Formats: sequence, C-alpha cells, structure tokens
Amino acid sequence: MTMYAYFGHHRCATMWAAAIIRGLSRELGLQVVQEDRYNTLPADAASAGFLIHLNATRQLVDQLAETPFRGFHVIRDPRDILVSSYFSDKYSHPVYRQEFAQFREQLHTVEFDEGLRLELDRRTAEFEALAGWNYRDPRIYETRYEVLTTAPEAEFTRILAFLGVPMPAAGPAQWGATLKLAANRVLHRAKRPLRVHSIPPAHLRRLIEAQAFQKLAGRKPGEEDANSHYRKGVAGDWVNHLTGANKDLFKERWGQLLIDLGYEKDLDW
Repeated sequence: MTMYAYFGHHRCATMWAAAIIRGLSRELGLQVVQEDRYNTLPADAASAGFLIHLNATRQLVDQLAETPFRGFHVIRDPRDILVSSYFSDKYSHPVYRQEFAQFREQLHTVEFDEGLRLELDRRTAEFEALAGWNYRDPRIYETRYEVLTTAPEAEFTRILAFLGVPMPAAGPAQWGATLKLAANRVLHRAKRPLRVHSIPPAHLRRLIEAQAFQKLAGRKPGEEDANSHYRKGVAGDWVNHLTGANKDLFKERWGQLLIDLGYEKDLDW
C-alpha cells in the first residue's frame, strides 16, 4: 500500500496543515504517524498511512527510498519564517527543553534587532533544509504557504488529486463515499475503520473551515497579536521587521536561497 506524506518546516503553517491532514486521515481510515526531529523517521513509520514530518530534509526523504509513497511539501518565504519564528520563540512556542527556555530568556534581554539576528542564527538548519531539498522529486507535490493559506480548498483539492485521493462529483460515487465516512465515525471507536478512497468536497471544506485563522485566533488575518501562536496570519510581514544591518546579513547568508526558491529575482530588495 502506498503511504501518503506531508513534509513541512517550522512556521510554514505546519500545525494548521497537520490538523487538516489528521482530519482527512480520520475520514480515510488512515493511521497518522508524526515526527519533528531533523533527518529522523519515527520508529513506527512502517505502520503509517499518512506520515507527517514537521522538519523535513532531503536526507529524510532518502530514507524512504524503499517505501512507496506520494506526498506534498510546503515552503514559505524564508524572511517570513525568520520573523514568525522570532515572535513565536519569544512569546508563544511551547517550551520543549531547557536550551529553548534559555534562548527565550535571551530574546527578552536584548533589543529587537539583536534578537532577530540571534533568531537568524537559530534558523540555519531550517534554511539549509530548504536549500538542499529536491524540488523535482516526482513523488512530491510542491506548494507554498502563500498559496495554501490563501486558497486552501483549491490547493488541498490539487494535493489530494496528486496523492490519488479523488473528490467525487455529485452522484452515486459521492453518496457512497459519504456513507462510508459516516460509518467510520462509529467504526473509529472500535478501531476498525473502513478504508475510504475518496473525499467529498463538502467534507474537505468542513475540515478547512474548522481550522480557519479567524476561528483559531479570534481575529481576522492581518490583525496582530504578538503573544499568540497565530500571530498575524498573512504573508509578507517581513518587510515591517527585516531592515538595516539584519536585511544586509540576510542577503549575505540566504539571498541566493530566495532567488532559488523564486521569492526574488535578484538581491535588489
């Protein structure tokens, strides 16, 4: 059986996308296995119907060489990753180890520009993962935060089509899928769900609406709360924060990455 996979990166709407995938997997009767350690497959990866990896690397994908899979990969403008990571690390990200607690304390003792530079150092492994990724792997559908979050229903429809999960039009096929999904709500409790091979459009829409920014954050996209994990919910906010010496340093270190990813044509930004 072919495994499905979602390859994400820190501050690329990973938790939002993972929640939608978990909802889809429940509907499809698939077991979800999740991991966030770089270059590491979870111990129970072989049992996964849908693998979620929140810090994906090319080396990780290489470990799946003997595993039939189809997946999708989400990237984001690295400048927005930087700014979003700064606010998350300073205010809202769960404290998961002592080293991170110390880093958070450090961010609170320095001015913003110094803190953003420290965050840039901390993002090195993530940006290296973006730079080293194979964007031409035929098993993986490539998309972007900027597309996925602004037109989620249309983009998830394309993702599901790539994965081989059809969305049946009105008629017997959709009725049959809907009945199986309804049965699975009961069968999940017995841990014996049916394997469903399609998702009616209404079900996808409902899963996406349940994870809407306004519902999760209690604000409209663009309305900022620096202390919230869902801080602002828009792309391009980096222009308000990445300036001066930090902007020059970013160009020096990762300017070519922006060009390679198609976010800039040159270093004149």
